[in-house]
Amino acid sequence: ERYGDATPINIGSGESYSIRELASQVSRVVEFTGEVRWDQSRPDGAPEKRLDAEPMHRLGWKPTVSLQEGLARTYQWFLDHEVKESSCKSS
Repeated sequence: ERYGDATPINIGSGESYSIRELASQVSRVVEFTGEVRWDQSRPDGAPEKRLDAEPMHRLGWKPTVSLQEGLARTYQWFLDHEVKESSCKSS
């Protein structure tokens, strides 16, 4: 409603998470109790790949869902739909 430029604009929190932090959060959400193993022989990759969400924030938009809550909601949606899909296929 407030953005008319043809250039794409990033939508996000502006926060940055490492792969390790993200893996930890996903593990908690899905209640994974196994061990996450890291291949120390591989390069770490880029230290950060955060998109600039500041233009969107200047327009007044801020995220209302945390990463943890978004992961939990997405996983619950997956469980709800996967169970439905699986039961439809077995009928």
